[in-house]
Amino acid sequence: MSDFKAFAESTDLKKITAFLENGLYISDTMLVMELDLAGLDENVLNTFIKDRENAKENALSPSGDLLEGADISLYDTWEMDEYLSLNESAFGEPCSLEEIEENLNNPGSGIYVLKRAGKILSSVMVWDFDDETVSTEKIFTIPDEQGKGYGQFLLANILITLKQSGKRKARLTVYGSNTPAISMYFKLGYKIEKVLQEFSYE
Repeated sequence: MSDFKAFAESTDLKKITAFLENGLYISDTMLVMELDLAGLDENVLNTFIKDRENAKENALSPSGDLLEGADISLYDTWEMDEYLSLNESAFGEPCSLEEIEENLNNPGSGIYVLKRAGKILSSVMVWDFDDETVSTEKIFTIPDEQGKGYGQFLLANILITLKQSGKRKARLTVYGSNTPAISMYFKLGYKIEKVLQEFSYE
């Protein structure tokens, strides 16, 4: 399969038709989601705390507090091998260093990680989309730690910090088949802004 990807808004029937007539096929659906930071409830972490308590009751964290000893920090982008490896394990496909570096060249960019005992559990990349909006992308939790709320906790903290810094909106893209991630984004207040069809060559 080719790595070529093209996108069209689901309402752009002319573009969709042109892609299909030229041998492309619809390979997936991508949601563009936005969050109004001005209306963000800074108690949004309460949702996470409630979910975390439910997880403990369901014996997902028999040792107690999932976040004991965890901290949030900026990732040192001088050494990207570890990040690229974790990103690939979480998404199931490699992400090029060139793509990451391109994102990091944007104003306000950085990779935030949630770590415990030196181990990266979850990560979110941010960069300024425009003067008022920040992109929150490349959101992942490593496979053996998924489902415990780490990604939600990390993203919620980042969103609160962005609001306090004066940003008005946060945006992200997510594949329509990624139900757990979409559920998390809805909990944090993201709304679907538009739907894109992803096209690939046979």
